Amino acid sequence: MGRIQTSIGLISGMDIAGTVEKLIALESVPLTNLQARVTKYQEQQSAFSDLSALFMKASYMISNLGKVTVHERLDVKSSNESALKVTRKGNPPSGTHTFTPVKMATSHQILSSGKTSATSALGKEAEVSIRFGRNLETNFNLKDINGGDGFSRGQIRITDQSGNKATIDLRGATTMKDVLDAINNSSDISVLAELDGDRLKLTDISGGSSTNLIVQEVGGGSTAASLGLAGINTDQTVASGETIVRLGNNLSLNALNDGNGIAMDSLFTDLDVTFSDGSTTKIDFAQIQVNSNGTTDGTRNKETTLGELLNTINTTAPAKLKVEISDDGTHLVWHDLTYVSGTSASNGFKVSSSASNRNPILHSLGIGDYSETGGTGVEGTDGTIEGRRIIGNLNSVLLSSLNGGRGVTLQAGDINLTDADGNTGTITFTADEVKGIDTLDEYIDLMNTKLDASGVKFQVKLNGSKSGLELVDFSNGAATSIQFEDVNGGNLASAMGLERLSGNLTASYSSQSLNLQVVSMNTKLADLNGGKGVDLQGAVNFTDSSGRKTTVTLSSAMETVDDFASAMSAVGIVLKVNETGDGFMLVDISNGSGSMSVSEGSSYSTAAKDLNLLGHTAETKTAYAGSNVTYRTMDCSMNYKISLEETDSLTSLKDAINNLGAGFTATIVNDGSSYRLSVGSDQTGFASNIVLDLSELDMDQDDLTSPQDAVLIYGSLSGSGIMITSKTNTIVEPVPGITLTINSTTASPVTISTERSSVDVKASIKTFVENYNAFREKYNEYNYSNVYSGTFGVLFGDSLMLRLDSAINDMLTSRVTTTGKIQSLRDLGLTVSSESGEVISIDDEEQKEVTKEIGKLTFDEEKFDSLFEQDPEAIKNFFIQTQTVYDTKTGEEKTVDYGFAAKYTAMAETFTDSVTGSLGVRYASLQSKIDDGNDRAVYLQKLLDSKKTRLTNSFVRMEQALAKIQDSANAVSQIGASTGSTSA
Repeated sequence: MGRIQTSIGLISGMDIAGTVEKLIALESVPLTNLQARVTKYQEQQSAFSDLSALFMKASYMISNLGKVTVHERLDVKSSNESALKVTRKGNPPSGTHTFTPVKMATSHQILSSGKTSATSALGKEAEVSIRFGRNLETNFNLKDINGGDGFSRGQIRITDQSGNKATIDLRGATTMKDVLDAINNSSDISVLAELDGDRLKLTDISGGSSTNLIVQEVGGGSTAASLGLAGINTDQTVASGETIVRLGNNLSLNALNDGNGIAMDSLFTDLDVTFSDGSTTKIDFAQIQVNSNGTTDGTRNKETTLGELLNTINTTAPAKLKVEISDDGTHLVWHDLTYVSGTSASNGFKVSSSASNRNPILHSLGIGDYSETGGTGVEGTDGTIEGRRIIGNLNSVLLSSLNGGRGVTLQAGDINLTDADGNTGTITFTADEVKGIDTLDEYIDLMNTKLDASGVKFQVKLNGSKSGLELVDFSNGAATSIQFEDVNGGNLASAMGLERLSGNLTASYSSQSLNLQVVSMNTKLADLNGGKGVDLQGAVNFTDSSGRKTTVTLSSAMETVDDFASAMSAVGIVLKVNETGDGFMLVDISNGSGSMSVSEGSSYSTAAKDLNLLGHTAETKTAYAGSNVTYRTMDCSMNYKISLEETDSLTSLKDAINNLGAGFTATIVNDGSSYRLSVGSDQTGFASNIVLDLSELDMDQDDLTSPQDAVLIYGSLSGSGIMITSKTNTIVEPVPGITLTINSTTASPVTISTERSSVDVKASIKTFVENYNAFREKYNEYNYSNVYSGTFGVLFGDSLMLRLDSAINDMLTSRVTTTGKIQSLRDLGLTVSSESGEVISIDDEEQKEVTKEIGKLTFDEEKFDSLFEQDPEAIKNFFIQTQTVYDTKTGEEKTVDYGFAAKYTAMAETFTDSVTGSLGVRYASLQSKIDDGNDRAVYLQKLLDSKKTRLTNSFVRMEQALAKIQDSANAVSQIGASTGSTSA
């Protein structure tokens, strides 16, 4: 017989499946009850988890109020926000500070001469160059005068020869330009101040004779004396001051060589010295610092002043070598102390650059020509080496700083002259005259003196961009050619880019860049790009021609170009100053067969771009560092060149400058009659100075605004305050914890005060109230009851909930014994609500029960503010109250905090501690019950499944038995029927 294929018994007609399900349902009551209990445990566990998280969040803010720093926060305030804005940064010291903002940082803005159209073709092929940095007309920093002893800030009084008097305020002056402007812009006197080499010159232009030209100190100061003007009292119309430019021990090395410093090598020994007695010594600058225990971290003791440099030299071999400042204060004199006059052996004094040194150190020390290996060195005469001038004068640069820092060597000879009016002549320069030319203004003065005497109508001056010289023909002649030609071995015209041979067509003047060195290995990375600096968080990838790849990562510890170049020691590429002194050159010394390349070290880095190392083509050059080997080099000049076609317009030039993306912004200005090119720096400060050369377009230019640093006096102008300078108007932490922003200048001091602030305390209390109320709302929701509807919160009646509520209420209403008048949260303005508020549930008869609002905190901020203003210490003492007690267990004294914060935190930890906290223990207990219930449910379910199978099988067997009985009955009936038929 086959299997039963239906849930209905074929014989009995019974619903087997239904009957089994009903029987199993009766047996499932324990399982159903168990699952209901597990669900309730899970709901309770979720509720405890919510409450624990919310309670811990609220308790954290009370713990925060137990920190002294929260209560002792100091905020800063400016007495004149319109002049000086103050921002808190970190933790400022308490008290008051006085600052006087006397100068705002400005950017350089240039305005060109006009053109009739902004869009019409300029009509000539030309090259325009633009860069940041110094020009040939220096602006001497007052801190560098008097051998580095600087300038005494104050006031001077000048009386002109008509008897007019003016008090000149120089209390905020930082440069010689500031001094000139202060005197020349005075409307009370008629006196012209000028720079004359190493001194100031005053010229009386009043035309009077009633009194002498007089300069006096004001208020007993020494300002006039520091400017070399002390004691001037003359009936002459011109008065020259004393020399104020000279070398001195306190002079910064950065002031030497027109800001390029001394080319010392940070990796190798710098100088080799051979003495007359045949002995030798080595001189090493920037020596590695060795600690007292003999260890080193690689830090170098880099000399920063001339005095430190001389000390390093003179202590290397003190019995044999002495270097001192010359009597005129312009150069160094080297003495071989082993030299003995009259002996044949006393001829060997020599100073040379160390063989491994690639820096032109002898040139920077003023005792040799430019050479990247030091050449053959410099030999002394009679045991002495006399150097050349290594500090520029007040308004001019050194000739040694021209030609990219390689210098210009002048040779005596003649210059033949012919002007446009046909006047001819010859000027002659002797060897002694040429020897006396160290600075550019000495060259110009000597040249113009000789030109004036020649009768030829020529004059030499700086060109409009102050990057080179102009030869001006003021004869007004009609000739189409001029002559300014070196003859008889001289080079004073050609060496300065002024030579014009006979027959050369010319306009009224000619000019040429002298390539002043404006970048050196000592240049600060922060001063590059007009003061924008270099991305010190970035990195640069280098690949040399041998295929070696190296990433150089920059850091805030890198201050100078030399620091970055030194970090490239693992690269087969050397970074040096380029030949024009206005950027860098990469030299591939690996000499491989591949190509040299540079890229950013990461997607966010701009370091390679900031150093202008991208987008250049490698060339092959020889004789790098004195070698005859050919190397691949890459010139990375920061002097940007723009080539213009005849069809280009002023607008084309404007667009080309803006497209450089180098920190310049160009616009076209219409003054009503012509169109002018305006070019400004995107940065402020002295470093934002722009050198724009428009000479090939025959366009003049003027400064709309001059670049200057911000100047802030710590103290008042009338006192002896400290001068603070910044390239921007934001001065970060002139004192710890505050940042100042200059909004305007004023002669009146601004008071920056620091005082106790309620910000952190109040924020912590408000956040505690918000977090606690969120906790309380959940607590009320989980603990509500409605006897009318028979509904209850999932944690209603739980003993732990009752203990938690009791503990919190006791704490919130407790009192803390303190020395102040605040002893409870109520005293602080915090109260616990007992009102019904919003109803959670309402039964059919609208009977109100427990609500969300009961037990919440409210905070009276006005009351708190008043308390803090009166006594902030009382608030602190309420939360933090410590005393020293004797611990009998350890036998030592210990500090115990019994303030509200400590007490509340201790209470909270009994519930929230990760190991022993009641909430955590209850959570774990519920988890155990849930796990046990789930395990029991699985077991019961297996029993039910087994019983269901047995019952089903039993009913099936019953049907099978009934089927057999039925089959048997049928068989019997068939037998009976068969028998009856036969007998008939």
